[in-house]
Amino acid sequence: MNLKIKENEYAIAWYNVSFVISLITGIFLLISSALFVSNYIRLKSSDPLNSPEITQLKERLVNEPSNQELKEQIRKLDLKLRSDYFRHREFSRFGTYLLIGGMVIFLIAIKSYEYFKRKLPMPEHPVLEEDEELHNIKISRWSVIAIALMICISVFALITNSGKADFFRNAEQILAKAKEAKQVDIAQNLSSTTEGEISIPTTETISEATTTQQENAPIQTSTYPTDEELKKNWTRFRGYGGLGIVYSSNIPSSWDGKTGKNVLWKTKIELPGNNSPIVWGKKVFLTGATDKKREVYCFDADTGKILWQKSVENIPGSSPQPPKVSEDTGYAAPTATTDGQRVYAIFANGDLVAYDFDGNLVWAKNLGTPKSMYGYASSLLMFKNLLIVLYDQGNSEHQKR
Repeated sequence: MNLKIKENEYAIAWYNVSFVISLITGIFLLISSALFVSNYIRLKSSDPLNSPEITQLKERLVNEPSNQELKEQIRKLDLKLRSDYFRHREFSRFGTYLLIGGMVIFLIAIKSYEYFKRKLPMPEHPVLEEDEELHNIKISRWSVIAIALMICISVFALITNSGKADFFRNAEQILAKAKEAKQVDIAQNLSSTTEGEISIPTTETISEATTTQQENAPIQTSTYPTDEELKKNWTRFRGYGGLGIVYSSNIPSSWDGKTGKNVLWKTKIELPGNNSPIVWGKKVFLTGATDKKREVYCFDADTGKILWQKSVENIPGSSPQPPKVSEDTGYAAPTATTDGQRVYAIFANGDLVAYDFDGNLVWAKNLGTPKSMYGYASSLLMFKNLLIVLYDQGNSEHQKR
């Protein structure tokens, strides 16, 4: 008899606990879902890449390149949008884990509640078993529907976050640096690297690496490409000024790789790379790399034929140990650049090379293996005779190089 009483007390205690937990977690999931949806809407509205206001300001900057007030306006707006975006994205990522954890606890609590309910001592009074069973089925159905809805929201958030996070991962570190330094001039060069990453090289915060030119082939001031030449070609990521604006005409605005619509040619290359192509005249340049091999490619713009491909190897100072990079960054994320005479490329291990348009190596050096949890992905820039490299490592080993 005493044993039966203890079992009943035990069942009653756990029944009450499971009921309270399921009630609390249910309320928590409802509130979290509402906040999740609200945060997603704010995340979309603070996307720096799709801001109509900043796009208009950048277009104005093309016509007013010396307008310092406009640059300052772009800088503040861009920094605000990025800060808001990263804050909402972090909330979304953290909220996803909370929702999943809450759903697991809710499901366990509901199952415990139903289990201990059957163990409770029931008063003897007429109860229609069919009605009670029907009631339990309805509760189970609504619980399953609620849990399925939560899972759909979480999966949707993870997929959405994944695409954006890949594009902006490296920017989080750069943004932190920008806040600390308080001297970012984003207006002149808003430069992305790969899908899933972005870098912000500027005239004040960028690290300048003056290239070691061969004595027999120096670049003279008179051979610098003009603004008109730079606009006609695509010499860096996002083109002239890093603004992503095309100044040529008769260019298709849509294409389809599967059907071949508006696709002139396709060429397969040996090594993968998340960098973008650059173009000068009839030549297209790309880079590709793995943890063991790095290459620079030159294509004919009309036919897609590979004119030359060069393996980047035996670079003085290059470490035999490849750096650790994330899968979505890879070993050839930085986009190359060109001055119309040479093409310059950099890789995840710090190898920096220059080739002339015939594929002859002009010079090569290693800047030291960069330390980054994602992998190096900052694209190169040219200004007259200067090759500009964003390489924010900040230790004596890299400074010596």
